[in-house]
Amino acid sequence: MALCPCPGAKWMVARETWINGVTSSTIEAAQAALVGNVTVLAGENMNSINASGRQPDNTHLNQTGHDLAYPMGVSAITAITF
Repeated sequence: MALCPCPGAKWMVARETWINGVTSSTIEAAQAALVGNVTVLAGENMNSINASGRQPDNTHLNQTGHDLAYPMGVSAITAITF
């Protein structure tokens, strides 16, 4: 099954399972399994942003988290070749 009928379309899947300070290895493995490096590529590893980059709910990003996420996203996008 194709993800998109658009020729040449690329998808990025981030590793992002952090919720309330806990990550899910099961969900992270499922995210990683989607990556085939042809049309589905690895995105940023949001799980690498710890509690110091999170709001008091220990889930959503604070400004520090955004500052860490931004270069990861740019790096993932610029790594895509068409």
